[in-house]
Amino acid sequence: YYDRIVKNAKYDSIPNRIWRKLSSTVLKGELYNYFENETDFARQLNGFLPNVKFRGFEVQKSSNDAEKQSTNESAIGRTAEDIGEVESNNGLRNLVSTLKNDLGVKRVLCWHALHGYWRGVSPFLANTITHQPVGNVMLDRNTSSTPPINTERSAVSPSDSIPEHSEHLLRVEPIISWDSVSLFGVGLLSSRADLRTFYQRLHSPLKDAGVDGVKIDVQSGVAAVGGGSGGGPHLAKLYTETMENSV
Repeated sequence: YYDRIVKNAKYDSIPNRIWRKLSSTVLKGELYNYFENETDFARQLNGFLPNVKFRGFEVQKSSNDAEKQSTNESAIGRTAEDIGEVESNNGLRNLVSTLKNDLGVKRVLCWHALHGYWRGVSPFLANTITHQPVGNVMLDRNTSSTPPINTERSAVSPSDSIPEHSEHLLRVEPIISWDSVSLFGVGLLSSRADLRTFYQRLHSPLKDAGVDGVKIDVQSGVAAVGGGSGGGPHLAKLYTETMENSV
């Protein structure tokens, strides 16, 4: 029914209105589960440092086998929590080093959305940032979740809001009414000072790891969620100018 009738229905047509109503009521829970389990589009940025996927990335190839054996033995019995942030940071640095020195890659770029991740930044960054990031997490329907462990104070104050799309945008892209941002909100920063801090905290670990630059995605998406947050052009200009100054 969705692919055959709803997906290509014009804005404010009967099928479109029916699906908009269903997606915001009885189908909202099912859509939540779909976005959370089948896609990355519902996730928010909840930390600035390399996450656990970079822990223990061993690429500093010593010619001394005894030294390598000693290094491996020193890690026996240590938990992921013991290893912590240091190995995460070193892991990204070592990965970049391997790409450049061993594999001949000339430049390494990292991806991030203009506003952090697909659904922006987590409201948890209002009080904390992850000292040992555990990746990107999706907030539940009440914008609450288990706070990240091992935290330190952050200087940014994001707000989670439901965007108010213009009718013009909805006529061009009707299905935006029931995407993850429209249904569950987006985490945004509205002040230039917050954005300067945000990008500095986001880009500094990448620079320290030897990353050469960033590929910025979802730039048009930020303008699309500006309704209720100062307007799309204002928000896009604020984010873009601050990001460009950072890189």
